[in-house]
Amino acid sequence: MSSQFQQILQPKSPAEARPVKDTIRRYLSYYPLFCICLFISMASAFIYLRYTVPLYRATTFINVKGETNLSKGNAGSSEADLINKAMNGGRAVINLDNELARLRSARLMEHVVRNNALNISYYKKGAVRVTDIYEEAPFRLIEQDIQDSAASVEMKILKPTDWGVTIKYGEKENSIVKAVAWNRPFDLNGNTYLLNPQSSKWNIADVYIVRWSPVYAAVYELLPKVTVDVIGKTSNIGLWVDIENASRGEVLLDRMVSEFIQMNLDDQNKAAQDKIYFIEERLNNVSGELKGVEKELSGFQGKKLLVGGQDANVTGVPIAEANKAIADINTQLRLLALIRNTLNEPASANKLLPSGLGFSDEVLSGLISQYNTLVLTRQREAPQVAGNSLVLKDLDNQIAVAKRSVVENLESISRGFRIQLANQQAQGSMFKASLSAVPEKTRVMGEISREKSVKENLYVYLLQKREEAAIAKTTSSPYEQVDAASSYGPVSPARKSVYLYAVALGLLLPAGIIFLRDALNDKISGKDEITAATGLSVVGEISYIKKEKDRVLPALAGGIVGEQFRGLRTNLSLLNKDVKNQVLLVTSSISGEGKSFVSQNLAVVMARAGKKVALLELDIRKPAESPLAQFHGKGLGDYLLGDAELEHIAQSIEGLPGLHIYPSGNVVTDAADLLVDGKVAALFAALQEQYDVLVINAAPVGLVSDALVLQQYATSVAYVVRQGFTPKSELAKLNTLISAGKLPRTQIVFNGLRAAKKYGYAYGNQRQNPYFNRAGLAAFK
Repeated sequence: MSSQFQQILQPKSPAEARPVKDTIRRYLSYYPLFCICLFISMASAFIYLRYTVPLYRATTFINVKGETNLSKGNAGSSEADLINKAMNGGRAVINLDNELARLRSARLMEHVVRNNALNISYYKKGAVRVTDIYEEAPFRLIEQDIQDSAASVEMKILKPTDWGVTIKYGEKENSIVKAVAWNRPFDLNGNTYLLNPQSSKWNIADVYIVRWSPVYAAVYELLPKVTVDVIGKTSNIGLWVDIENASRGEVLLDRMVSEFIQMNLDDQNKAAQDKIYFIEERLNNVSGELKGVEKELSGFQGKKLLVGGQDANVTGVPIAEANKAIADINTQLRLLALIRNTLNEPASANKLLPSGLGFSDEVLSGLISQYNTLVLTRQREAPQVAGNSLVLKDLDNQIAVAKRSVVENLESISRGFRIQLANQQAQGSMFKASLSAVPEKTRVMGEISREKSVKENLYVYLLQKREEAAIAKTTSSPYEQVDAASSYGPVSPARKSVYLYAVALGLLLPAGIIFLRDALNDKISGKDEITAATGLSVVGEISYIKKEKDRVLPALAGGIVGEQFRGLRTNLSLLNKDVKNQVLLVTSSISGEGKSFVSQNLAVVMARAGKKVALLELDIRKPAESPLAQFHGKGLGDYLLGDAELEHIAQSIEGLPGLHIYPSGNVVTDAADLLVDGKVAALFAALQEQYDVLVINAAPVGLVSDALVLQQYATSVAYVVRQGFTPKSELAKLNTLISAGKLPRTQIVFNGLRAAKKYGYAYGNQRQNPYFNRAGLAAFK
């Protein structure tokens, strides 16, 4: 075998066995399914776009003036800087999350719907769909008297005239028709409405539909359609809505912004006014409490003789002055005692008394001075006169009188000083008692003063808060609509996207079906599966033949199947080029895989190549009907039983002189015993001497052991696998037989390929072959 041919027949990995182009070819073989799915998906997309009401997008933006929680770390302002911000024209930091929640609230939407009659919708009925016309309607429905529990109402407006219109409402089967005059109230389901004409340009053939819904029903219908969010990292808030009518969407957004701004002002002013009311009430209470504390403080000061917070007694006569007076009196008393002691001394006669001691009494000082003068006079006169002199006696009398005067004056002054001393001591005791009571008075005074200070601070704080609340009341808003709402579209459905999705679905759906079919398929679908399961090479691929009449010996025709059998012949010949006489055993796993079809057509192409070929129908358990020969009652089964001679069995084919058919004959039940008989070996020995090639059509190896017995005579085993028919489990059994050496020299013939025929090419017309059908084959029989 040449190296080139060995390389061709070398088993390949699954990735190599089925390259991408083969996978693409497999999927392209189902192009009718792709075309059908693509047509259905595109048609569905067209119908969807035709009947789906388009949605338009309306947008607007709110500019937030001042600081927000996106531009500042904190989400609010402190009470301390609120008044400063207000006085400087600034505002507190705005929490955008709270404002977004307000814009998304049902409360705001209720105001919008109720104040702008957005719970009433107007539609125009067309040939295909109903269109929302909103403000373009030539009339208006006005609510007159609506019950709280009213249900939604839908009415058709027909046949307009100068007088009025005809309305139709209720269930389709039991609808109610009523004539209604313009601007005249009419009752419908317990509610009163009025129709007001807006335009005289109204085609009588036009049909309009008016749908009235309760406010809250309209609120919860519109809320999910509106999207509110912060634009990027800015302080702008974006609002957009996808809605059937662009004008309705613009009005909705504009009204939402205006209601939002007004609601913000109302809430801000209401909160400020409530705060002012509360603060004023507290101011009145605190003012009364402060007056009471001040009155209590004044009364306490007057009762306790306090001046500037001090005891009046302690302040008028200080204790230090009293002590000083007592000390002065004691000094005077000591001086008086000194003089008295001098006068009382026995040796004090004619002794001078101390003077200039700072007596406060001038009389005493005068008497002492007079006494001392008399004493000095006597002392001066005594040496000059006799001791009993009248002069001395007179002087002694005067001295005695002066002494008595001094003594009397001393007694008088001493009594006065003692009285003063007692008074000063009494006052000192009183001052000390008053001083000991000062701490308790100071404590009580401090408590009253502290209470007064608290009331004063609270009063000032409330005044400040009242001013802050008054400043917070404003007529300007921190929100401003940048531009009026604008719209564009339609944005849904997106025609390009719908068609792209339709194309994708039209391609992916059949691809998914094919993939799922392959994933759930337990049959062999490609030769890569054969190679992966067994490691064997595929020596031939035979395409599937769709028409029954074309399945009669296609090897005799010039089409693609004939060329495939010729290729199989070439591959088997190269595998057995060193063998003098080829013995080709054709078998399969189960019945129906085409082993008889392959063996018969293989025998034909061998004979057409000029070789002497014998086709042995050795599936004697189930004889196959051969289009090349007719059964005459005897076959190989009869020969092995000894009931027929070999030369009587062979049937020649006219037009193919090199081909002889050996039919199986009658059904043989004990075929396994016959095939192990020595007569089989003699049969092959005899036939190999007469023919160049023996083609054996054996029983399926997956059902009986006949092929395992006959493989010992074969130079090659052509194992037929049919696409979409042979179970994958049979390949595992085949692999087991090959691994055990029970079926050597096996090559795979892949039969019934559906994809190959679609991308092959024909070498001629099968109908031009004289052996194409059974009528043509009659010449061989």
